[in-house]
Amino acid sequence: MKKIAYLDISPRMTGKTARLVKLAQAQLDLGRKVCFVTIRGVVPEIQKVLPHALVVEDGKPFPAGLNADAYTWFYDEFDWLKNVKVRPGGYYATTARFLRKLGDCSSKDDTLLQLIQAAGGRFERFYWPSDAEVDVKEWRAFYAPDDFRRLCLGEVFA
Repeated sequence: MKKIAYLDISPRMTGKTARLVKLAQAQLDLGRKVCFVTIRGVVPEIQKVLPHALVVEDGKPFPAGLNADAYTWFYDEFDWLKNVKVRPGGYYATTARFLRKLGDCSSKDDTLLQLIQAAGGRFERFYWPSDAEVDVKEWRAFYAPDDFRRLCLGEVFA
């Protein structure tokens, strides 16, 4: 199994993209090439804060003539992307798209489960500051229980 560098599965709006950008900038500062993959609407913002990185919209081809293996790869909101690869030394962050059944590893195509395995069963999880109580109460009222667990508590397994 390929070993990855970083895996962050956290609730929505907890700074996942900002953390990935900071990690990508650190790689650029070391003189490494960076490819940052994200959803379409975020590409201009990421390109602005990482002007020396190659920022690729999910589903768009990697530029011809470049060696993909020469890049350190970053995938933002990977569980929502259609074209994610488990890459050695890759950096990954997401809020889970759906809850997985604990102990059920039958889906060999589940990238999130592959990444947890590639990270040695560990991942980072961040939460909001303690003063987010009002938002959490609103979200609890708005979301169905499983969606609240996944989107607001950052849970992966049911």
